Amino acid sequence: MDAVELSFQALSRCDEIFAKNHMWENVRAAMFPMIEQSNDIRDAIVVDDETAAKFVVSVLARYVERQLATGNFHCHRGTLGIHGQNLREIAETALRYLEEHKAISHDSYLMKMKHLNEVVSTASRSQNIAPTGRADVAGS
Repeated sequence: MDAVELSFQALSRCDEIFAKNHMWENVRAAMFPMIEQSNDIRDAIVVDDETAAKFVVSVLARYVERQLATGNFHCHRGTLGIHGQNLREIAETALRYLEEHKAISHDSYLMKMKHLNEVVSTASRSQNIAPTGRADVAGS
């Protein structure tokens, strides 16, 4: 089985971890093109189910962080709306998973959590959010 197939299987297994989050389906859908893209790093590190899971969870954690950094999920500067709070929960769960499965050290986990807090506190709400305050994950 190649790295792409292993990664898609890992993404399916992520449903067990993240399905309780209402934003999971949006994040999950955004992962498909990222996994499909040719990627030498992925191909080098994804050799089994375990490495595929770590790779996919790492990619989704970075993706969610980038989404939060846009400010599109903020009600006010430093304050996430309901969708943003849910995305943050996905990111925090992903980082805990990576630490628990030894993909990152505890110190790295703490640094990444601190960075996530900084991203949330410094991002400004985008001007293009509908008056309802709703924003969707890019690509959905």
